[in-house]
Amino acid sequence: MTQRLSYWFPAISVAILISVFSTHYFSGEQTAHFIIPILRWLLPSASPHTLRLLHFGIRKAAHITEFGVFSIAVFHGVRRQRYGWRPEWAMITLLIAVAMPASMSGTSPLYRCARPEFAMF
Repeated sequence: MTQRLSYWFPAISVAILISVFSTHYFSGEQTAHFIIPILRWLLPSASPHTLRLLHFGIRKAAHITEFGVFSIAVFHGVRRQRYGWRPEWAMITLLIAVAMPASMSGTSPLYRCARPEFAMF
């Protein structure tokens, strides 16, 4: 059982990291304090609007990357020590990789409601 579970540790770790990256500490407002100065240094003639667009693009690329890594980790857990290729592995990986972010997105509004810095009014 422990060996079987050990194949899922990477997916569990990435899921925890995704949850941490979903907190206010990694919001666009917070990451702008680090990313915008670096972009300003790399592109000194860029307008503030361009820097904001680049910041937005970098953040979206990070989302795609983290869920891509999560999908690979889930596939590792599904496949375990087996070799070769089976179509059902792809389907199971797809279902988990879609269901997990969907379930996490349901917790995001709950988290945001509990945090005063995310107040809507």
